[in-house]
Amino acid sequence: VLRGATSLFGAGASGGVINLLTRRAASKALEIDTALQWSVNPHETSGTAESTAYLGAGQRREGWDYYVGGAFHDYGARRNPDGGLVPGSEFQARSLNASLGADLGPGKLRFTAVYNNEDPGRVYATDFTQVAGERFADNIFEVTPPNPFAGQARTRQTVLSLSYDLPEVLGHDLSFALYSHRETLIQRSADFFEGEVFYFDSDAENERRGLRSTATRAFDWGSAKLELTYGLDLLRQGYYRPQVDPADGAVIGYVSPEVTLDSRAVFVQPQWRSGPWLLSGGVRHERFEGEVGRRGFDPAIPRAATPGDTPDFSLTPVSY
Repeated sequence: VLRGATSLFGAGASGGVINLLTRRAASKALEIDTALQWSVNPHETSGTAESTAYLGAGQRREGWDYYVGGAFHDYGARRNPDGGLVPGSEFQARSLNASLGADLGPGKLRFTAVYNNEDPGRVYATDFTQVAGERFADNIFEVTPPNPFAGQARTRQTVLSLSYDLPEVLGHDLSFALYSHRETLIQRSADFFEGEVFYFDSDAENERRGLRSTATRAFDWGSAKLELTYGLDLLRQGYYRPQVDPADGAVIGYVSPEVTLDSRAVFVQPQWRSGPWLLSGGVRHERFEGEVGRRGFDPAIPRAATPGDTPDFSLTPVSY
């Protein structure tokens, strides 16, 4: 956990960063992990059961290690302390995770992968009488009739990364990472407003691919210590979310046109420690170039964005 502003990750990490790592083998003997969990709301048990099952295995070998695992999660309805329903949806999720590491020369090469598929179930809507942080809604219910294409709905995520950590190069610890994050959202929602049920259908694709490089070096100044981290980030982000006719997939509107954004960033972050004092700061300069693509473009659709380049822009956040 990195608390506070950091120049290492830019404006998207103004409040800090939480780094989540996939499981890795810890023993030369074959390890097998299993977990079963079941819970229910004691105020009102109906429909609130939640269960999780996990199975994983891994092992450290001479010069390399591996770990693979899979999970199933069944998520029921949520209820408040009075037993009433809470707005939201039930879902089932299946996930896989894998890690493969190898000693390569003086450094360590590691590949990780995470896959998650989530299928929503019943959806509970509100009558809009709730006030956030103050009161629950007077009435929360399952929307009827449900979206006739609700069976198409799902969310899928795939995260891949390949990293190489190299210690002690001209006094620096070096780290390089290639990564890809792809998310697909098929939304087939039903909602309730002013006594009427309405449907909304959209398909979203969100993708991030990038290269991250960092170099870290420590300097001793008497009883104080200065640690300097700097590097270069390259990132391509793509997003596309049309409103569709679920019967044939035809585009009938846009939440977002196809947008691609390329960025290049250089950063430096010093950290100085002396006795009980720890001072850190940093600066990051990012340059962005983007375009609106032609995917799904139809000038006859209202508010269709015209394909072409978007204005370039820069950001220079400073942290301390």
